[in-house]
Amino acid sequence: MTGTITKLSFIPTFFLFLCYASFSTEHTQDYTPIKDIATLPILTPSLAEAKTAKIKLSNGLEAYIISDPNADQSGAALSVKAGSWDDPDAYPGIAHFLEHMLFLGTAKYPQESEYDRFIKEHGGSNNAFTSNDFTSYLFSIDNNAFEIALDRFSNFFKEPLFNPSGVARELKAIDQEYAQNIENDDVREIFVLKDLAYSLHPYHRFNIGNTGTLSKVSQQTLKEWYRNHYSANLMRLVVISPLPLQKLKDLVVQDFKDVPNHNSKQTDSLLPIFSKGSSSEMVYIEPVKNIRSLMLIWDLPASFAHMIETKPESLICYVLGHEGKESLLAQLKRENLAESLSCGSTLLGPNNNEFYLNIELTDLGVHNVDTVIERIFQGLATFRQKGIPSYVFDEVQHMAMVKYQYQPRQDAFTTVMQHGMRLPHEEMASYPLYSQVIQKFNPKEVQNLLEFLTPENCHFDVVAPSSVTGVNMDRKEPWIGAVYGIKPISKETMQAWGQAKPHPNIDLPVPNPYIPKHLSLVNVMLKGQNEHPIVPSTSLIFDNPQAQIFFAADDQFQQPKISWIFEIKTPDINFGNAESVVLTDLFVKNATEKLSTISYPAALAGLNFNIDRKEYGIAISIEGYSENAHLLLDQILKGLQEQPSEQNYKIYKSALLRKYQNFTKETPIRQASEMMKSLIYKTYTTEKEKAAAIKKITFARYTEFAQSFLKQNYVQGILFGNMTEKQAREVAQEIPVEVGGQPYLAKDHPKIEVIIFPEDKGPFFIVNKFKIQGNAALLAIESPGFSFQKRAAQQILMQAISEPFFAQLRTKQQTGYIVFSAGEEIEKELFDLFAVQSNTHDPRDLLARFELFIEGYLQEINTELTEERFNIIKNALINNVSHPAKNIQEMGELIYRFAFKYHADFEWINKRIEALKSLSYEQFLTFAKQFLGKSNKRRVGLLVEGIIPQENQFFFTRLGNLDQLRRVSAFYSFEESP
Repeated sequence: MTGTITKLSFIPTFFLFLCYASFSTEHTQDYTPIKDIATLPILTPSLAEAKTAKIKLSNGLEAYIISDPNADQSGAALSVKAGSWDDPDAYPGIAHFLEHMLFLGTAKYPQESEYDRFIKEHGGSNNAFTSNDFTSYLFSIDNNAFEIALDRFSNFFKEPLFNPSGVARELKAIDQEYAQNIENDDVREIFVLKDLAYSLHPYHRFNIGNTGTLSKVSQQTLKEWYRNHYSANLMRLVVISPLPLQKLKDLVVQDFKDVPNHNSKQTDSLLPIFSKGSSSEMVYIEPVKNIRSLMLIWDLPASFAHMIETKPESLICYVLGHEGKESLLAQLKRENLAESLSCGSTLLGPNNNEFYLNIELTDLGVHNVDTVIERIFQGLATFRQKGIPSYVFDEVQHMAMVKYQYQPRQDAFTTVMQHGMRLPHEEMASYPLYSQVIQKFNPKEVQNLLEFLTPENCHFDVVAPSSVTGVNMDRKEPWIGAVYGIKPISKETMQAWGQAKPHPNIDLPVPNPYIPKHLSLVNVMLKGQNEHPIVPSTSLIFDNPQAQIFFAADDQFQQPKISWIFEIKTPDINFGNAESVVLTDLFVKNATEKLSTISYPAALAGLNFNIDRKEYGIAISIEGYSENAHLLLDQILKGLQEQPSEQNYKIYKSALLRKYQNFTKETPIRQASEMMKSLIYKTYTTEKEKAAAIKKITFARYTEFAQSFLKQNYVQGILFGNMTEKQAREVAQEIPVEVGGQPYLAKDHPKIEVIIFPEDKGPFFIVNKFKIQGNAALLAIESPGFSFQKRAAQQILMQAISEPFFAQLRTKQQTGYIVFSAGEEIEKELFDLFAVQSNTHDPRDLLARFELFIEGYLQEINTELTEERFNIIKNALINNVSHPAKNIQEMGELIYRFAFKYHADFEWINKRIEALKSLSYEQFLTFAKQFLGKSNKRRVGLLVEGIIPQENQFFFTRLGNLDQLRRVSAFYSFEESP
């Protein structure tokens, strides 16, 4: 349910709701308005009716209020400017611990799981996360339950209980969360950075917490920390709902005006995160997985953390992270030194803005890491010499404004989550405009930042196996045991990097040809927002032996965007044949690499594409602004024909082999998930099978495959969005011509087959052992024979059961941190799933607990799930199913699924809604017992045995007879006692 944000990584920009709100002179004793200077209008019609207000309550809490009459759910997020940097030395992780504790009851609502149950029963979600300098809490819920939910939520910040029983129990959950990060390479890198950080800076602290650091935390300790840091003057709130603006203001005032204000101050540090001495060292980190990466980090002067209007770091990343023909990455690829590159910055605290460059290296790059770094400083030298031209600023600002004004509608939970992440870092008056749109071009600030990006100010680290680097890993950070080593960088090398001259083949990017300039709409309709069908009218516009393509015009979202999806099927691809799978993966990787110089500028211009392997073919998806989508599709189809050199082929093969092999280090729950897929699908290739197969593939065999791949094919696809039917037909007619080849007739296409467990021979369990931290158990219960009524009953049942299952297995029994249950439809077969990942419990024990829980739940189902609660959940699901897509991309994916997974049944959702509406409580109870009762023996437990600490191991040893136990035991006589 909760988590910590700790990564030193670039947080991507999201585009949120905003509508112009005029400033009034209103003033009450409970709040004062905040003048809104974020006046850039939103042009997305579905958001056009939204109204906003910004207010400051009398206790200092600031709120951003959004009244959106078209929102199908409501939500709220509150961020308090207190996080792990506020942890005292005596209790590392207490901020994260307290975040967990707020969910376990308040004075007004004392039942521990009551909040979670209320949210889920009304179709909602909730979560929280702890960052360095803030903690955010959030929820979404059906509109009719919002007022009650907001009251429950507000009491987190007024009178939490911190029950002593919950303190002891939730500490185990913190420990489970800590344990699941031990083998996470991203987290391990962070903790090495923490170990090397300046000891007086709060970044140096252990921020997750575990039983070792928190076992002495009492109820009183939590209350004192809460009072000192959870103060109304440090809180920012966002609410979104269809309720009228004044009603929302009244609710916010009513629920939050009594949050105490202790006039607390946010932790603020002007200290550098890294000491100067670390710049002349290369840190080598031993990974758990077989990965190879180079990270350069610059801890920027405090002034750069406050340049929210000019964002010089975003302009430099635009050119440094570019992937065009004359980019840094292109040069590294030409020298076979790197596979990918990412550039970004992240605000770690109020005054700590970290600028970073992360490069995925080839084997050659690892052995020549000094050359890679030299190329970086050669690129920076070019940009210093030439400066960042104004057209770069114009492109960045233009696309930021376009994305801001044509932002897509998102679900309420995602919306408030993104607000919760941004609210602490911008003044409310300008929020959320300055966070998302660069306002001014300041060449001096850009040049100052370029001048700062020197070797002397940089921290260097390489993540790669010691068997590859040859470095002695003789250090270990104290919190999760990540192993690393340090090698000094010679003065000569540092000097050479610092005096690097521009490289002739690394240059500024040329103006981007994909930037959209004409954002007109072609399907303008006058219908109201709620008058549109759930799925737009879809027609078959191209149908011959080689292709079938559907079209739907968008008149609902009214954005100048498209969503196109095409799948090219071929007899050469079969996801049950390991050789076929890896050959296709090689083909996709080559095509993606060849197209990178096109895909990157297109992505910068808001036009994204992906090429993915599917069960029996490859899928091409394009999403974004419609203006240049046709141009991009032409380039993609031409790129499919290009073949790699043998040298590049070897690089791709090596990268894929590492990827397949690294899966053995994935989490227990992911191992269980792969076991399930391997079991359920009649044909399926595991990562282990891929690793074995790719070793046998030769360049000659790959070339043969690539040349024959498109000789026989069939294209199925959809065109949706801002285009006319005439335009769609022109695109549809060109696709099979561009692809070429002979028809692969539909009657010859293989079908995906899913297992049906035997009716009377189960239940079963399967155990697999892995050398990874932790165990997992996944119980799959099948109910064969699809009907819409059964699907409706399954959804209601699994929605109802999710909270008590979580509360029992996670909150009360503390079996694991990852606990979930779900009802899935897989190829029209219904499966109910229960799963736990644990660092304390044996998987057989977990499986027994699942069954004991299910048995108890069914015995009390009439009490646990009354008819009233049944109807609440049913209505919430009807609302959820009735709003399946919030934006053009989601609708495109939905149309594609109905067109080809459900054989062009575009009434599928309406049938599901009717089934939900018609399902009676009595019918539901019958279905529930058929699904989960012991009479249904179609169930299998998929158990993953990993490694858990010795002190957590508890299981029964089977003996053959009584004498075996007698021989290892001692006997005691009462008469022998003193």
